Amino acid sequence: MRSQKNYWIGASLAILFLQACLTYSVAWSEQLPSPPGLSVFPSQLGQWQGGPVVEFDPAIMDKLAPDDFYSRRYRKAAPDGDVQPASTQAEVELFVTYYQTQNRVKKAHSPKICLPSTGWQVENSREVKLDSGDAVNYYLVRRGGQQSLVFYWYQSPGKVIANEQRLNLQRVADRLTKKRSDMAFIRVSVPVSGQGLDRAEQTARDFSTRVIAALQPQFVVN
Repeated sequence: MRSQKNYWIGASLAILFLQACLTYSVAWSEQLPSPPGLSVFPSQLGQWQGGPVVEFDPAIMDKLAPDDFYSRRYRKAAPDGDVQPASTQAEVELFVTYYQTQNRVKKAHSPKICLPSTGWQVENSREVKLDSGDAVNYYLVRRGGQQSLVFYWYQSPGKVIANEQRLNLQRVADRLTKKRSDMAFIRVSVPVSGQGLDRAEQTARDFSTRVIAALQPQFVVN
């Protein structure tokens, strides 16, 4: 317990030191990347086929203030390519916000805050590793009779980050070494009711791995 506490104290001091280096750095300017818009994000990921785009409350988007965002439901097709009946389909909801620079990030839309504030009760939370080796956040939540599994993470050039403290460290490192701090927040939501937790987790793992790979062009070097 003490070693973990010392780790975060050391990490916080490292962040402050690196931020001080940035403040007093001479002739430094951040380069804003010009990635392809999220409107070109694939509507099909393997057997996953995208449905209608999910609309968000403009007031919420004003608070998040992303440079780009994408929200869509996907359903898994049968192996022969036919779409299964809606009642038997695995379904996920994908939400992505992208920021050209973290200097303009108002809220990173952390589910640690937004889920409880919208009535979702957190039943279990931890970090899990995908088959790709990337770590993401696992949140099992419930609201009334609805239970949902949420995977979320942050993505920056060449990195997939689950922890907000590590995100801050990576932001400073990217600004120093790459003169950029663009990042995306990604949330994958899977309903648990009707299919069970094991199947929901398998769905979240498979779909999240595909999303991480599909987002790589968002961080190409100019």
